[in-house]
Amino acid sequence: VARTADQVLIGLKACVSLLNELQTTLTAHVYPHRGLDALQPQNGLNDIAAKLSGRSYQHPGAFVDDVRTSCEELARHYPPDSVAHARDVFERSLYAVV
Repeated sequence: VARTADQVLIGLKACVSLLNELQTTLTAHVYPHRGLDALQPQNGLNDIAAKLSGRSYQHPGAFVDDVRTSCEELARHYPPDSVAHARDVFERSLYAVV
């Protein structure tokens, strides 16, 4: 069972690490399914990275919510199994950090 955003208490460095791991996983398992037109759906993750670097998140749960929403958006553009793998990696890493 995935933790709700309110149950997540992690630091900024952990959020950055989780996002980097997710982006690495997506690059390896999801993005190869498309060419250069694949950049548009990534904007959600780029926005998350910008929020992290700007320290815009008041609570780490908001970060987790944004990542989950971004994964849902990615699943509309890429093979769902690939995105599900990336999200599973994120969720497992989240549990390991919390």
